[in-house]
Amino acid sequence: HHWEEHCRLLFANSDEPLAVSLATQIVGAEDAAGPDRSFDSTRKRVLTLLFMKHGDKTWPIIGAALLREDSFRISGLLSADTLHTGLGPDQLAESFSSPFWALDSSVVIPWFREHPEVVETIFRSVALFVTNPDHSLGWHPLILAMLREFFQPAHGSEIGANLWSFGSTGSRVPYIQRRIRLLESLLKETKPALRAFGRTWIEHLKSDLADEKKEDQQRQAGIW
Repeated sequence: HHWEEHCRLLFANSDEPLAVSLATQIVGAEDAAGPDRSFDSTRKRVLTLLFMKHGDKTWPIIGAALLREDSFRISGLLSADTLHTGLGPDQLAESFSSPFWALDSSVVIPWFREHPEVVETIFRSVALFVTNPDHSLGWHPLILAMLREFFQPAHGSEIGANLWSFGSTGSRVPYIQRRIRLLESLLKETKPALRAFGRTWIEHLKSDLADEKKEDQQRQAGIW
């Protein structure tokens, strides 16, 4: 349907009814999609535009779909859209994006206060961090705001699994090291539960890091 290009043209002028209609159509299209069309990247890009221009009108539609028992398709639309790992000078580069990032905290934070049961879905599904020019990682501002307000110890396993699920090129050691440094930033937070989560998962990742270094040494020695 060339939704993306139509949206870019139409949103040059504000059109809230159209935005609401498109958000509703996206939910319907995702519900009707077969397995090979689920989490369509074009729908993700259109959703990003909708959130950027009319997040206050379109997020409640997507949020309502997340409250359903079959919310996995909709949460998939909010998940990390792209991952780039390059070779050569950018061998270690990672770059994630998510439609969820386009939302303003003033829109979503009050909504999650009313629907805290969906917070876990976001922590499980959405890209959590941005990549800085030096390849270091930093929590996305909206994710950090949600961590500070809503994090509970029960969310720890979902966030940890999200951080640990990544593709890699070559050794996984630098990827794990970056995630350890990302978690170390939580040790400065005022919320005790966040600091405890950071400490726990730093230890988990340090254990994985030691194993990966051992495997790298074995590969270099020709054992693998």
